[in-house]
Amino acid sequence: MTSRNKQAAFGMVLATAFAIAGCGTARQTEEASKSTAGGAASTAPSSESAAKRDKALVRFINADPMLSSADLWFGDQAAFSGIAYKTVTPYQELPGERRIFSLRASGKTDSMANNSEGLGDGDRHSIVAVRKDDGSLALLALNDNLVQPDAGRARIRVIHAAPSFGELRLTVPGLREALFDGVDFNSGSDYKTVDPAAAVEIRRENEDRAALRIANANIQAGKTYTFVITGGKKAGQLDYIRIEDELVGSTAAR
Repeated sequence: MTSRNKQAAFGMVLATAFAIAGCGTARQTEEASKSTAGGAASTAPSSESAAKRDKALVRFINADPMLSSADLWFGDQAAFSGIAYKTVTPYQELPGERRIFSLRASGKTDSMANNSEGLGDGDRHSIVAVRKDDGSLALLALNDNLVQPDAGRARIRVIHAAPSFGELRLTVPGLREALFDGVDFNSGSDYKTVDPAAAVEIRRENEDRAALRIANANIQAGKTYTFVITGGKKAGQLDYIRIEDELVGSTAAR
């Protein structure tokens, strides 16, 4: 291989490496956002305006059916209090720096799970409380990469918070191939661009029978969706949390 060809090949490898490294990272937007979960709607400023204040945008999701009410601390700051199971909080501005997230039962001082996270100025994050197979709790931190979907299409991801379920697949009835497969417990997928759909199904990896059918998924063009798959309140059951995000135009002061 000539020196020129070697340089070109190295450039392609380097570009690919940067592309992979960028997957799932948060992007700053000029638009504010609107979020809907559990019938409750909230708005958040643009990530660009939050960055000007050296703040990140963070929301908390209680995905543990055994945790009836939870508090989440960020360092010595009580960021979220009294958050019930299946609740998705509005985005809140927190300092864009590294501190320890601490999960506590509401009103208690003992930590049940910790996660040291560095928050980037203007980035959006979801912090998810998850019950592991051994009964202990964990905090899963994810970047919320909210960008405008392609015209006529939507974006979707899945978060696996159902202990003892194994790898899961998310499918759309009528499509031959799954949108997501091999999603591990205590992890979140990347986003995918999809056509609008009425329903989605959750299946175990390598099984054709739906373990959970979400008949009212209602995936609409122009919006971004997160489905958090949780364990149900009874053994062997599945439950879910549906989150709808949409960029709606800047409402923050410039």
